[in-house]
Amino acid sequence: MKSWIQHGWLQPFLPDHLKPVDDHIFTDRHGTRLIEDVEHALEQAVEHASTKPTGRQYYTFKRNRQTMRFKLKVNKKRMKLTAYETQHAEAAVTKRIVIDYTRKYYEPKNQSKRLKEASIHYIKNGRTYARSIQHSERFTTVFLLIEQLDEMLLGTLSPETRKAGTPTQTPAAETEQPLKRSHELDEKLYACERIVKTYNERIPAPVSERLRRFLKAASDLSPLYEQLDVEERYNLRRMLDKDIPELLSTFNELTEQTQQEETENLYAALVQMELTVQRMQERMKTDYAERWEQLMKLNELRYRKP
Repeated sequence: MKSWIQHGWLQPFLPDHLKPVDDHIFTDRHGTRLIEDVEHALEQAVEHASTKPTGRQYYTFKRNRQTMRFKLKVNKKRMKLTAYETQHAEAAVTKRIVIDYTRKYYEPKNQSKRLKEASIHYIKNGRTYARSIQHSERFTTVFLLIEQLDEMLLGTLSPETRKAGTPTQTPAAETEQPLKRSHELDEKLYACERIVKTYNERIPAPVSERLRRFLKAASDLSPLYEQLDVEERYNLRRMLDKDIPELLSTFNELTEQTQQEETENLYAALVQMELTVQRMQERMKTDYAERWEQLMKLNELRYRKP
């Protein structure tokens, strides 16, 4: 499922630095070289950090090449990466990359919330552009290396573990660990369950059973609630706060004959809600699987024998 920020209808209203980058600027050899140089500089930063004492709060790493300048500055809370092409790069579109990352100690839950900015700035046809690279597949390795560097500096990733190609915490491991339920979602579930109970004796048994299944599916999402995207959390809250209470209240006000005629429509509406929640669950499983696949590909590229 797309992040809310990737929906096409929304992009004209976004500020420039949040609009997704057009992939064509990386298709030539200069664009590819810039990303590879950034990856290589981050690899060196991770190796360099592995020789330093763990728990460091401040760290600066620079690499100057003929075609690129790279600087990574780390403080107690954030990591700021800047990289840009020099005049020797001879690129038709001169590019500058900026990544602003909140360290795991302050934002431990997921990567998307840690990336405060991930943008590329470039000049094309005399105009200056700023675009987001946060969801660009070309920068997957860059973001993984930043995570790895942060873990190395915090002392949660040892050089031995890194060389073995074993991530400190895989998506599978995350799902196996007990996750805290969302207090916000649980409160809304409790309120919705109370409303449903007041109507249980006045609605058909199949509808009552479908409501029970929906509430169970929504309850199963509670430990993953903070990892859902903004649109998913909004839809889930709306179903519990507004949609179900209004459906039941309006259905109860219908005449007996109309209720009999509309029972099938009510049942179908609840089925659609349950399917929506199930799609959220499947999306989370897919994200975990894709994250694992990306880690395996990265490790294969990094450690395979020449």
